[in-house]
Amino acid sequence: MMKSPKISTQTGAALVTTLLILVVVTITSLAAIRSSRLELRMAGNMETKLQAFQSAQALADAVFATPAMIPVIGGPGYSVCTPGLTGCDRNDITVTGLAGHITDGKLTGLVQQVAEGIVPRGLETSADKFGAVRYRVNTTFDRSSENLGRADIVQGMLILVPK
Repeated sequence: MMKSPKISTQTGAALVTTLLILVVVTITSLAAIRSSRLELRMAGNMETKLQAFQSAQALADAVFATPAMIPVIGGPGYSVCTPGLTGCDRNDITVTGLAGHITDGKLTGLVQQVAEGIVPRGLETSADKFGAVRYRVNTTFDRSSENLGRADIVQGMLILVPK
């Protein structure tokens, strides 16, 4: 028969070792949970930023695709805006798919004639037959009050106009 060790000779090393391992695993798990929550928040912010940018870009693309929104009338400073903006010569920029954001003021656009002049070199057109009109298109999507992002886009456009 085997002798069992006396109770007084057991020091509890297995219990202490197990508790230390449990503490290390718990701390590691808490750090991983905190890190994943932070990464989830960062991913949500990136998605919000991209949605805001895409909404502003969609309005800019719609303006470029619709010749009536870029008038060749007036002179430098002539501007066309979305409804609700003040200080514009016309307020009739509308886009079918984005009308809801435009009417509630979350999406705004401004097309402004910057300058008239000669055709820049490199376009391989005749300067005596064409003139050039430069435009600046500003679009803004702003739902930052709802924590849904803000994006400002400024793009330029050059239109050749027959003389």
